[in-house]
Amino acid sequence: MLLTFACASIATAQPKPPTTEDFINRMKEQLALTDKQVDSVTAIFKASKIQELSEKMRSGDDDPDARHEIMESMRSEMDKINEQIKGLLTNEQKEKFEQIRQERRKPRSGCEPGDRGPGR
Repeated sequence: MLLTFACASIATAQPKPPTTEDFINRMKEQLALTDKQVDSVTAIFKASKIQELSEKMRSGDDDPDARHEIMESMRSEMDKINEQIKGLLTNEQKEKFEQIRQERRKPRSGCEPGDRGPGR
């Protein structure tokens, strides 16, 4: 999910990418997470490598191979995080979570291969 948000950011005027806290707050709102679930999701993110990888991505390494490697690592880490999060959710929340993930996977302007966004 974070990768989808990051892709949308790249397609526009390069606003600040969402933070882990932004992502957790959005999940809390969209999935109606309990306080205990929010604490657990926060702990999952803190134990992950996603923040470190995000910082590497933001560091501005212009080497396409290095950026690709970081993106692949981020995808792998997010897959692990998503699986852990699903383990915390009720069946209803899992359905909504998957629905949101599927919606975010749909191609968007600026995120399709070869598309550099509006006016580019």
